[in-house]
Amino acid sequence: MKNFNKIAATLIMFIAVMTVACAVSIVTICLNGARPDIYTNSGSESSLSQAELKKTFDYGDGYIKKIIFVGDKTISPISGVITDVEKDQVWSTADGSLPLDNNLKTIAIIHSEDKKGSSISSAAEVYKPQYIIITVGLENGVAYCNEEKFKEYYTDLINSIKDSSPTTNIILQSVFPISREAEKATPNIANDRINTANEWIVEICEESSVKYLNTASVLKDGQGYLASEYDSGDGITLNAEGYKAMIDYIRTHGYK
Repeated sequence: MKNFNKIAATLIMFIAVMTVACAVSIVTICLNGARPDIYTNSGSESSLSQAELKKTFDYGDGYIKKIIFVGDKTISPISGVITDVEKDQVWSTADGSLPLDNNLKTIAIIHSEDKKGSSISSAAEVYKPQYIIITVGLENGVAYCNEEKFKEYYTDLINSIKDSSPTTNIILQSVFPISREAEKATPNIANDRINTANEWIVEICEESSVKYLNTASVLKDGQGYLASEYDSGDGITLNAEGYKAMIDYIRTHGYK
């Protein structure tokens, strides 16, 4: 009888330990599954942030025509590559750069064929665009800005546009990935830094009540680098196929 009681007690203890272990495993799986990584995944949709534009029907060329693209050298060439995007739709500096620094809010950008320059917010006040997609952060931001300054410069620009054109729908586009070769040549803008910057951009969107466009997700290869089929040759800027992939993503992740 004593042996039976010992066996029963041991069995009960074993069952209790296994029950606790299973419960811990289930909780761990649930927690890990509840927060998918939208910054390194090459294409899956996520529900990480309500600010992120989710998959929609194809909004078509008419939607693209209503967008002003404000961006650095990763965006400024687009009008010369994609026929659906007019030159007047792309706002950048005369040399096509747009560094993320304390001049971002006031720097003169080119916004028309006559080369007229003004700040982004002043141009928004004149043209009152329905949508603005902002793509900055690779130049200066990723390499040199800490989180506080990165968010400050972005937020100042957003607020200046809101003040000048309250009806404009503002979308922040993710910083694009770079190739493995470009990362080796310019380690200060490595993809892990870009991924972190995109996390900050999501947080800026949430805090400023604007939308986030995770275009980087469709431009990456399986290792998180810029896919070779989208590389113009310098490992940083997109080729025609890359810009087409970007436009297709924008059209199918419309601002409702």
